[in-house]
Amino acid sequence: MRSLPLVSTSIWLLAYHSHTCYGEYYSVKYTMEVSEGERLQEGIIISEYTKCQLCLIAMAGAKGVSLKRIEPLRITFTVTSSHLGFQRGRNHCSDVCRNLIAGQLASPVTVSTGHTESTPHVSKKKQKEEKLVCLTQSYWHATDDCRSCIREVMDSKNIGEFLFIKDGTVYFVHVLRTLNYRPDHASRNCEKTRACSKLGFLKYPDDLCQAVHEKRVSTSGHSAKRLTMKLPFLGIQKSGKTQQQKMHFYCLEVTPQPDTSSEGLSRHERIILCMKCLERTVAGFVHWLKVDAFFEPSAFILIGSRRDLTNWNICRMDCYSVQNTLVDKCYRDYQAQFDPSPIGDQIFVHVATEDKNYFFPDYYSDCLVAHYHYEHVEECRRCLKSSFEVRVDPLSEITSLITTRNAQGKNFRECISFSNTPACDKLVFVPDQICMYEHETPPRSEQIPSAGSTHPRRELSWWHKFRKPKTPETSSAGILSTHQGQVVTIVMATYHTDECLKCLALVHEVLIISTAKRYVWMIDSNRESPACNCETIDERSRLENLDIHSLRAISALEVYAYIHLSDFWIGKLHPFNIAPYRLPKNLQWTREDTL
Repeated sequence: MRSLPLVSTSIWLLAYHSHTCYGEYYSVKYTMEVSEGERLQEGIIISEYTKCQLCLIAMAGAKGVSLKRIEPLRITFTVTSSHLGFQRGRNHCSDVCRNLIAGQLASPVTVSTGHTESTPHVSKKKQKEEKLVCLTQSYWHATDDCRSCIREVMDSKNIGEFLFIKDGTVYFVHVLRTLNYRPDHASRNCEKTRACSKLGFLKYPDDLCQAVHEKRVSTSGHSAKRLTMKLPFLGIQKSGKTQQQKMHFYCLEVTPQPDTSSEGLSRHERIILCMKCLERTVAGFVHWLKVDAFFEPSAFILIGSRRDLTNWNICRMDCYSVQNTLVDKCYRDYQAQFDPSPIGDQIFVHVATEDKNYFFPDYYSDCLVAHYHYEHVEECRRCLKSSFEVRVDPLSEITSLITTRNAQGKNFRECISFSNTPACDKLVFVPDQICMYEHETPPRSEQIPSAGSTHPRRELSWWHKFRKPKTPETSSAGILSTHQGQVVTIVMATYHTDECLKCLALVHEVLIISTAKRYVWMIDSNRESPACNCETIDERSRLENLDIHSLRAISALEVYAYIHLSDFWIGKLHPFNIAPYRLPKNLQWTREDTL
């Protein structure tokens, strides 16, 4: 992975710990800084933050990223995510969000969750033996939507994601247990709806899957420095029969070399360089099963090789130290790496109506957001209208709000794209109040309000007021307020320009966008964030103690897919590979602004 210009990033405060309906979530406050030498590079701090925000949300699956303070040489922002989400942030975004360093976790704080009721899923399937499945995906293509789609196709209770190196390339292997596995079913279904790309492109042999991830290996614990197993995939005879050969497993504790590069490689990237060298040297496979959420002085790397290895004085150019240790250290907290959070309020997979054995959503409401490719808008809406008694309100060229009744939405799977039949890409259940407000909200005029209007008028110069929060911060340190799990307060904000919409997504946690009526639903920031000063908050719309379930924030770069249909690259490029000329110039400053 090539390096970006040096942006040094450090943690200010681990702010809060909360217990949610589905697990634990944390809010962590970071600051991203650039050096004085980079100050003359226009917009470098905004550019790097914008890509980091996209990666943390779309790739790592953070619930939200909100901006707290912006200065010429630094940005302070808060990330809300599960512990696994922060681990995925290290795995997916270390080369985009440079050197994110955290201190020790704060003591847990007990918080009242105040759940809203949901409709639980009760499986009616006959119990039979689950199959262990391993699906690979390259570092460049792994996304949060893809993980959710895989779980839905497999009807799996949880999913684990582990980093490994093959032929010098970084991959993830998704590990699931399923009753519904059919070869290529996941890749065919999830790639059709664009949730996944190049899933299973690299073959991860079943026997390797069993050896590394089967319970007898991962949970039994091995107080030995070498574990030997016979695996049939390693040798193929000329007759076509498989020949069993021995595979030796080792656990290596490695520390990376100090950073001496001019680019400023993160510690995670330097561990990856060490792993790549080990893979070349041992001529086997190399796994990193547990990546710490914030920082690790060393990493435990699982090596598999047909060689009987004894000399570990290797890879000194990329690894500061390599020590052979107990195999069970590589499997420490292995089961904790599996994400059990419900995904049942999203629909990614087509299922025919007559298929009665497929599970119902874990949660459903009478209000949904339908996502589709702009070329398939009519097919998606037509399917929903013709098959069910629903009201369809266009939100944008790629989304619509669906109002149904009597929980019809749980049967909408037949309106998901499949085979050569385009339709909807994804359906997300949202609180019923969202649809209620949509019906009461009149269409917005395209005309920018006059100077006498009560709506603030903003040009591109909104940046100048960006530096001053709406109210002074209470403290530069201490406990930050955060969402109590997934129970939050949301408000509707109206806007008049695309620039304002981009600003709102950059600063706040925007959950739903209507370009048709020019409003957003976003999490109430409690006046902690900087002001875009271009929006109008509808105080009557404030919805308190609302369970938003799987809704995640929409990043500033993802907003471009809502307003610029020609920007087809959105969602197809890893944030690291987004060229500077593609970044939103209206979210950058000039040298004059920083003086």
